[in-house]
Amino acid sequence: MRGSFALALLSLFLFPVFLAAAPAIVILVRHAEKEAAPADNPHLSAAGRARAGELAKLMEILTQKFPLRAIFITDFLRTRETAAPLSSASHVALTVTNDDPCTS
Repeated sequence: MRGSFALALLSLFLFPVFLAAAPAIVILVRHAEKEAAPADNPHLSAAGRARAGELAKLMEILTQKFPLRAIFITDFLRTRETAAPLSSASHVALTVTNDDPCTS
């Protein structure tokens, strides 16, 4: 019984260490709804802008427990506009990458 108590007490002290060593959480988000034109680089539609705002609100809740360290986007308007409200709310700059992981 005494050993179990000591183990429980030790785990309470070590628990923050385990949290600090926990792996990062990666969240992938596809761009929100886009306009039909121009076909090669459209802006978000009104529904897409609303969805981007909702993403920022959701992430505000998540980042109370898990800090947001980076926001990666491609250089398309639709991805910039999807991530912009989150970047603004979190004060985390957007990092543009056009690397295609499927071809690397």
